[in-house]
Amino acid sequence: MIENKERFIIFKQLEKDKTLIKMHLLGTDYDRLTMITGIRTRKKEKYFLIDNPKGFKEAVSRIDVLKVRFEFVGNDNLMYVFRTSGGKISGDKILIRFPEGIERIQRREHFRIETPFETKLYFEKDSVKFEMNILNISLGGNLAYSVGKKAILKVGEEFRDLELVFPSENEDMVVRVEMALVRRVEEEQGMNQFRYGIYFVAIEKSDKKVLNEIIYELQKDYLRKRKRICD
Repeated sequence: MIENKERFIIFKQLEKDKTLIKMHLLGTDYDRLTMITGIRTRKKEKYFLIDNPKGFKEAVSRIDVLKVRFEFVGNDNLMYVFRTSGGKISGDKILIRFPEGIERIQRREHFRIETPFETKLYFEKDSVKFEMNILNISLGGNLAYSVGKKAILKVGEEFRDLELVFPSENEDMVVRVEMALVRRVEEEQGMNQFRYGIYFVAIEKSDKKVLNEIIYELQKDYLRKRKRICD
């Protein structure tokens, strides 16, 4: 739980980065994406400002007390959640009372996100080159799959010099992994397909930085798409 001055540091960062946050109006089915646009102090009470999402005024008109739950993914790729109550609409902005604390949730070691279609994993085994499709990715590993009647890799197997290739409109992004370990192999029954949970054992700092930037961009793209759906 993050409390006291650390809360303000996080809110300032959210405002600076224009981070999209998910807002749920408790007691209703109202969910929207919004952004923190400022911090205010009124009568010694701290408030943060958010954009006034579509339909908010109509939604709050049906409840007695404003109670809101927010969640967002931070720069560390972890989920943050906080709840608060009290606030008011001021023009095109909403003033919400600062929460007493922010909960940081770490359900897994690394945040994982789906990859675009045609994201590939390339490697060589026994002098044979292989190609797999990547389903999702994190800083710690990926989930990939191969098509065929037999599995290409087995649990516990180590392999080196992988290439992760992410499609792009201009030039494909390439991340090199020095060494990886197969942690899980699953057969998709009736689909002639095997899935592999792959853990990155060793990766250069420069490649890890590129991978982190790619994951961050994928996250922003995902949130933008959700925002369009919500609107």
